[in-house]
Amino acid sequence: MFAVWDDDTVMNEACWTEVQFSSQQLARQLHYRYRPDMILVDVRHSVFVAELVSVIACMRIGAPFCPVDTDNQHGGKRLQTVVDTLLHSARGSAESQAPLRIAAIVLAVR
Repeated sequence: MFAVWDDDTVMNEACWTEVQFSSQQLARQLHYRYRPDMILVDVRHSVFVAELVSVIACMRIGAPFCPVDTDNQHGGKRLQTVVDTLLHSARGSAESQAPLRIAAIVLAVR
């Protein structure tokens, strides 16, 4: 599952009100559309305000998040290793054997 966040208001400078509003909107989308157990935040374009919005949205819905960089550090097999490690650690602490849902937030630049 992928939630792509490419709103112009969070790609450049933003005031705290815009950050809060944008994080609420993203949190709603994640919670009602995907209901993830974990969230991967792809920070390859590294726009601070967009990263902040993503982290606050994850905190709003109470989902753990893991920042990854698919361009430089976590490409191919290394990204799969990160996902496998997250799944293994979550399954070890989970009481049920229900399938885990991982969502990915891709910070896109226009």
